Amino acid sequence: MSTTSRTGFAKRAMNSDELVRLVKQAGDAYSKGELQLALHLYERAVLIDPTNHVLYSNRAAILCRLGRYEESLQQAEHSIWLNPKWAKAYLRKGDSLKGAAKLEKAMLAYCKGLTVDRNNAQLLNALIQCVYATPIRDKFCSLMNSLQAAHVGADAFVVVSAIGQELLAVGHNASAISMLNAALEIDTDCSQLRHSVVGALSRAHYESGHFRKALDYLDIQLEIAEQLEDVNSQLLIHDNIAKIAFIEDELTLAVIHVKREIELKCKRGEETDGLYETLGGLLMQMGEYDEAETAFAKTKSVTVDCLVLRAKIAIAKRELTEAIGYCDEIERLSECADERAIAAVIRCRCLLIQSDARAALQILRSATTQFSTEEPSAHMMGLLFGLLSECHLAVGQHYGARKWARKQLKIAIGISSRTLEADALRNMSQICEAIDDYGNALTLWIKYDQLVQDDTLEVRLNSLNRLACLNEACANKDEAECALLKRLALAKKVASPPLLIDAHSSLIRFYR
Repeated sequence: MSTTSRTGFAKRAMNSDELVRLVKQAGDAYSKGELQLALHLYERAVLIDPTNHVLYSNRAAILCRLGRYEESLQQAEHSIWLNPKWAKAYLRKGDSLKGAAKLEKAMLAYCKGLTVDRNNAQLLNALIQCVYATPIRDKFCSLMNSLQAAHVGADAFVVVSAIGQELLAVGHNASAISMLNAALEIDTDCSQLRHSVVGALSRAHYESGHFRKALDYLDIQLEIAEQLEDVNSQLLIHDNIAKIAFIEDELTLAVIHVKREIELKCKRGEETDGLYETLGGLLMQMGEYDEAETAFAKTKSVTVDCLVLRAKIAIAKRELTEAIGYCDEIERLSECADERAIAAVIRCRCLLIQSDARAALQILRSATTQFSTEEPSAHMMGLLFGLLSECHLAVGQHYGARKWARKQLKIAIGISSRTLEADALRNMSQICEAIDDYGNALTLWIKYDQLVQDDTLEVRLNSLNRLACLNEACANKDEAECALLKRLALAKKVASPPLLIDAHSSLIRFYR
């Protein structure tokens, strides 16, 4: 061995001995309450071994007792950085945050430590004590007492998941998500407990507007529910997935899960009329009119809402005789003025398609006379005024069309109805277009398009198509193309062949 090597070895040995001596002295000083001395000794120890995570963790403990919480937190985080698997560093981090009155962050630190060492009693007790200092303490105490009474052990998974769900209940979604994710990292052999935590995560993401994440956790929850053979949970999960998929315009996914709901309910011999109506409505928005009609036909009880949807399908397929037949059934089943008014609206819509606006006007006049004793709702009156505007426009009476559209808009503003306001703007835009005032027609349609962003898929697709046409008429080629590309993107999201074909066809016509 060379002289240099022997010197280096001897120096390392001396440093090691010095480190052991300093750590022992620091520990003795800490035990005696001589915190400043202990801190000084640990600082000297760190100079000898700056990568020793334990030294930083111990410094964090001393600084915390001295009330120097920010410095303590820095030391704890450095210890974690040096060794993320050192559970005690998370304890020090939690203690620092608790001392600084950052209780939710402290709980998260303790939870992270439990993901490293789920059996660490010191971390678990620190977490529980921290919860007792928060606003959720009463419900948490009640839960812990219930677990004790049921002889259920309060292990790390149970405690962390319980805290997460209580935070969710009081609307602290971000912290709840972190806690519940920590619970899943800790894990449990009990599928029912995992089912509960995954469901809570789905709800937390949904309430936070993270719909894609909510769907991901619902998929996991569904898998667990199927393993548990819990049909009630499966039904609820399928329903939730369908609803979120609808919000996200993923109608194909919504259809899949509504169909699964129907299958499960049929196996149990339960009523499925409401689900078939939902399925029909989804298929109708996708342009799958024959499948939608089949779904509606499977309902055992006939409702006005179902008949209205079937009439709309018939109109979309230009089967006007069938649509009028549904009007007859609606009138027969109607129990209020609104339902009778709906039948009149559908009849008039059929007549407008047949270019018989005068007959439609006659029906509307007759209908409004009948309503003298029992008036429909303000919203329904607004729809009737809108239809009167369309009829007057169809016969070239622009003044009358504008008058009724304004009446419709006045009602819409009075009852704060976005859908009615949108319909009034649609009518006004069409009136402007009829007199070749394309600039104002476009301005009104842009406002209309903004109002229908939460409307049905069919309405939004039609709105984008007309927006493109009006922009093209105003020589706004780029804006027209943008509207058509948005329409195509929306159709792709739905993944319905009829809608995709139509969207592509519109673009092809534009590029020609």
